Amino acid sequence: MDPEPRRIETSVDGSSGVQIGTGNIQNNNYVAPEPLDLSFVEWSSPRAAADKILGMPARNAFRVLAEAAVDKTAAVLRVLLASDDSLVVELLADVHPGRVQALVDAGGAELEVLRDVPRADEEISELHGHHRAVLGGKHGGLRRSAASPRGNTGFYRLYENGAIFWSASAGAVSLLGPFLRFHRDEGGTGGRLGFPIGESEGVTGTGVATKALRQRLEPDKHSRATSVYSTVEYGVFATRGGIGKHYDLRGGPDRFGFPTGPGVEAGPTRSGGTGDSGWIQPFEKGSIAYTNSTGAIEIMSPVREHHDAHGGVSGRLGFPRGKAQGAGRSPRGTDGKFQRFEGAWDYPEDLVAACIGFDRPGGATVYTSVHGTYKVDGGIGILYERMGGTAGWLGFPTGSSEKAEERRRVQAFEGGDIYWSPEHDAVAVRADVLALVRFVPPTGFRFDPDERVGFPTHPEQSIGSGPDTIQFFEHAVVTRRSNDLTVWHPRSEAQPPAPSTGRTY
Repeated sequence: MDPEPRRIETSVDGSSGVQIGTGNIQNNNYVAPEPLDLSFVEWSSPRAAADKILGMPARNAFRVLAEAAVDKTAAVLRVLLASDDSLVVELLADVHPGRVQALVDAGGAELEVLRDVPRADEEISELHGHHRAVLGGKHGGLRRSAASPRGNTGFYRLYENGAIFWSASAGAVSLLGPFLRFHRDEGGTGGRLGFPIGESEGVTGTGVATKALRQRLEPDKHSRATSVYSTVEYGVFATRGGIGKHYDLRGGPDRFGFPTGPGVEAGPTRSGGTGDSGWIQPFEKGSIAYTNSTGAIEIMSPVREHHDAHGGVSGRLGFPRGKAQGAGRSPRGTDGKFQRFEGAWDYPEDLVAACIGFDRPGGATVYTSVHGTYKVDGGIGILYERMGGTAGWLGFPTGSSEKAEERRRVQAFEGGDIYWSPEHDAVAVRADVLALVRFVPPTGFRFDPDERVGFPTHPEQSIGSGPDTIQFFEHAVVTRRSNDLTVWHPRSEAQPPAPSTGRTY
């Protein structure tokens, strides 16, 4: 904690009164201080004079800066600034502004950082006068702030319940309570947040009960300003960078609610680190992810909850590849949405070319409809996309991919299921066939308790040039003739008709 401020009462430029603060008001009833020999500034080296000043009481040190020869004092100031800039700034805050300008002019570039000390002190004091009840009393003198990443410099003063920062671009701005602690934890003015540029204000969002305070800080390369939000429910978090820009431009609290956590760096994704890297931040109604390759993309509820439940950007889904879009209506009249993600690997080239509007569609898609929210990826996802997705006869997914047998998986859709195995890849089976040959884990399909059917090995195929079809399973064959389904087993005397070559899709 900064020490208690020094109370300095002495003359300015040899006047008969006392200079209080940076104004021109003098107390003419003031009793002149004891004489002080200032000649040492003239005949001592700047280093020796600086050392002597450092050992003086604050009152006498102030008089040296205020009354000694300007050129010699400026040389001493350069040395003092390098060894104890806090003392220099604190003393100069009470020196007449004209005297400060003369010292800076004489001291050259090294003292240029001190030119705004009188202005900063005056504006900080004025703002404190307006917020004295909230800020409380002083907790130290004027201090020089670290330069911000944007190159701005300035000053600050601590108070019992907060601080006031000053920069030439924004003037005096207060930081109170949670905002000051957050700012300090983020590195102060020298950290990513830089200087505050506006007072805190109350904000609300459409459709959320949460109320927040917002404070604006210096802009970064992506946005006009970094915003810090403080809520009782979630705490204090900043929105910045590409995520902050997207948040502000797309509706802020009205669309997303307030931040519920910090922006977190993640990646590279995928096994072996071959995927993307970026940031993601959660909000009340969704999350916003950002990568250099895609920019900012939002993941809104309920897809956000599904994404989080499956490991977020560090899980199998990875980063989003595009925003949620309307999916094709299914043959059963179902409407919904889909959103593409990186997945474990990219889609094959034929699917990449078909994914209009996606430069890098990834290899996983999350669908949401009246049936729920489900991921479709891997070999099942590739076949599903090739069969037309939601607009094809499979329609929307009605469940998640599940383990059927060792290294085998199955996923349910409106019009049937897709089965994947390393031996047969992905094969779709229509719902009416499934009703006939029910699946019994872990032994596969069965026509009855004693007759195993096994996994499908081929898709449904045409028999000749007519409408009849045939589908092969590991231990049986299913034929469709005029919508009449028949299961054929190897022990049956009758044999199924031969299929045509080639697939129907």
